[in-house]
Amino acid sequence: MFIPRPYQSEAVVSLFEYFNQHTGNPLIGLPTGTGKSVIPPMFMSQAFGQFPNSKFLLCTHVKELISQNERALKRIWPTAPIGICSSGLNRWEPYAPIVYAGVASVYKKYQQLGHVDLMFIDEAHLLAPNDNTMYQKLIVGLRQINPNMKVIGLSATLFRMGQGMLTDGEDSMFTDVCYDKTSMEQFVSFIDDYYLSNLITPMTQNIIDVTDVRQLANDFNQKDLQLAVDKDSVIRESLTEACDVAKDRKSWMVFGAGVDNCEHINTMLNEMGVPSTVVHSKMDDDERDRRLALFQSGTFRAVVSYGILTTGFDHPQVDCIVDLRPTTSVVLHIQKYGRGTRPYYHPDWSFDRLRDKDERKQAMIAGGKENCLILDFAGNTARLGPINDPRVPKKKGKGTGEVPVKLCPECDGYNHTTARFCDICGFEFVFRVKIKPKASEEIVIKRDEPDMHLFPVEHVTHQIHRKKAIPSLKVTYFTPEMRGFPVWLCFEHKGLARHKAHEWWRQHHGDDIPDSVDKAAEMFDQCRRASKIKVKIPSKGYPEIMEYMF
Repeated sequence: MFIPRPYQSEAVVSLFEYFNQHTGNPLIGLPTGTGKSVIPPMFMSQAFGQFPNSKFLLCTHVKELISQNERALKRIWPTAPIGICSSGLNRWEPYAPIVYAGVASVYKKYQQLGHVDLMFIDEAHLLAPNDNTMYQKLIVGLRQINPNMKVIGLSATLFRMGQGMLTDGEDSMFTDVCYDKTSMEQFVSFIDDYYLSNLITPMTQNIIDVTDVRQLANDFNQKDLQLAVDKDSVIRESLTEACDVAKDRKSWMVFGAGVDNCEHINTMLNEMGVPSTVVHSKMDDDERDRRLALFQSGTFRAVVSYGILTTGFDHPQVDCIVDLRPTTSVVLHIQKYGRGTRPYYHPDWSFDRLRDKDERKQAMIAGGKENCLILDFAGNTARLGPINDPRVPKKKGKGTGEVPVKLCPECDGYNHTTARFCDICGFEFVFRVKIKPKASEEIVIKRDEPDMHLFPVEHVTHQIHRKKAIPSLKVTYFTPEMRGFPVWLCFEHKGLARHKAHEWWRQHHGDDIPDSVDKAAEMFDQCRRASKIKVKIPSKGYPEIMEYMF
């Protein structure tokens, strides 16, 4: 019997609440490995009870995700009226009330799908604003049949290279984020609650030199990159180190920088005594599926790939990722390492037992995968940051921020800048506590790091701010010394600003989210009052409230 996790139920509830109050196209953000595939069937099974004549379409870009999503649907709703449209799966069933499809298979044949009421897009970060993409052509075609069709996006990365947030821009398909659990704090909570497997990233002795590799708009030049990586000395030194560091790891996933590079890596791994296979785009589907099945059965200890397994491949036993593919794409970086965050629970544990945190912990231990080792020979962690707090791409011309990582002086492992203890060796980073009469906590990791303060809240004020075209609600938290820390709630804005306002409201009031600043001001006295706030005070710029405590 399927039992949803609390956050999965919350995500479904957020969709119903969103459509009760709004008319846009929302996004749901959940990290890789947390079970996004169950959200659409949970939503659809409830929606069919209210609207039995509706038609739903779930679209994705690879056949592996279609099969994975179909299994999730049948686990939740065994009698669901589903059809599959995928040339890769050799199935064409467009007339079913629920259709799971590959975008390449249906975008020219959208008329056969008929009237679609709601469309889910899995891996929504792949939807580009460009009108000439397959997704855009499909959506335009379906809206010629039903102009009121809504689109829901699901992704572990709510941003896109060159665009910024998926809700940014006048041409963006998505208008709002209705549920987001992809922040650094939420990601860590999934690990702490044993919903995700932790990643440990020791600094490797060998780092691939990409100094002379040209960069294009969204990534390294492929030809230059393969020339830099596909050298016998580079491969041999990196794999020799991997064989030593990961000698106790049972299931490796290796990312190469090109087809030829992957073939060379695979040959060398087998020469070094690591049973390995390779999959890439020049291989036919049947042979690729055969090799992946052998890897998943344990016949091969390692699988080497390029451009194939970054999305849609579900093998929770992966406990080591060897990265030999440098990239400047934050999305690709997150998707690659997300292959290792899936937990592997021992099959003796039932869904019911896994509802308990301690049972999940014991199931992970019994399963033999307590974490996943990342061997980042590509230097991507230093370049792009940890996957739970990366350097998020901005719109073109907006620049980027600093990468939030630091090295442990004891083991040279990568850690987030805010970490007090090393994830790998347990080393306690040097910090100092400044004792002041009214400040109970202040931690400094290094000189250019922001100070974190915990302040008691004496009282809270609110006022409507109308100096700009779109109003906002200014909420100010005052300490006993009358020091004020403001936050602006932008209920009438779009994108991340509105999303932050909605998140604030859910914490302080609940899910009855106002659609205007005036309505929020009327309801403000119903909100909970924080007793303490945690504030980040940078050396430059303005303080920012990071956490509310009630």
